Amino acid sequence: MSGIETLTEENQTNVKVDEWIDWYKSLGDKINDLRKANLSIEEKNQFITGVVKCIEVIEKSGTEHELPIEYREPFVGDKLVWNNVKKKSLGYKLKNGRKKMTLNGVLTSKK
Repeated sequence: MSGIETLTEENQTNVKVDEWIDWYKSLGDKINDLRKANLSIEEKNQFITGVVKCIEVIEKSGTEHELPIEYREPFVGDKLVWNNVKKKSLGYKLKNGRKKMTLNGVLTSKK
């Protein structure tokens, strides 16, 4: 591989990494906005609908519930694994997480 081909390949890898990091930052910003209530109900619903495929509510007792959640993508526990941490231009692999998780807890109503 020539020097130009190597640089071109490294540049393309850097662009992909930058795009993934931009997407990841954008997702994080949206989640922070959801927490701060900066978004309208419609915007929150649109975000959740784009990320979550299904949420089921199972009543275990009067106030104790189980919520199995299925995401559209394998977000739960996913991570970025660099091929070489010291030379990130060598690229990375995205280790898929899971699409499902279950939350358990006591749900109370707000007053």
